[in-house]
Amino acid sequence: MLRFVLRFIFWVSLIFIIIAFWTMTVGQYLNFEFKDPTLKNTFYRMIMIWTPVAMLLTFFGTMKKTHYLGRKIVTVIITIGAAALCYYVLENRPFTFGIGNWNTNNVLFQNRLDPDVQIREQTSAHGAFGWGEKRIVEVKPFANLFWQITEVDTAHLDTQTWMPINKEDSKLLP
Repeated sequence: MLRFVLRFIFWVSLIFIIIAFWTMTVGQYLNFEFKDPTLKNTFYRMIMIWTPVAMLLTFFGTMKKTHYLGRKIVTVIITIGAAALCYYVLENRPFTFGIGNWNTNNVLFQNRLDPDVQIREQTSAHGAFGWGEKRIVEVKPFANLFWQITEVDTAHLDTQTWMPINKEDSKLLP
């Protein structure tokens, strides 16, 4: 039973590490964003806190009784070093992945057939670092948790599809 628990901890930790690194690399280039900024911040906070812990928990699968002492020491040093480096990078470079929000300043257009599909003017917010760039995007709901984001040029919109509303959305303003 103990062997099963240790293997389970190892594999769950490994899966978490894979998800975390995928999120921080490939996931940053996909055109999906969390709908709820609180959920997004919670998700990335979990990634930042638990990735180094998960790296340490992989000891349960990498340490074997049959390994000689030198190999065990090297495994411990490399794993602790990798976890420390991971913690340092995650703690000191949070704006390179996921941290910071796009705030909607204005809802410019709304789709006539689906009111949840909108074209919004947004500004990036970086907390104490202030405001960044602006963009105009089409947002579509995806899986009820995400927005699918596509940058658009409002000069070439189909007026049969899009209804101009040009309203400030006070609940989404910073």
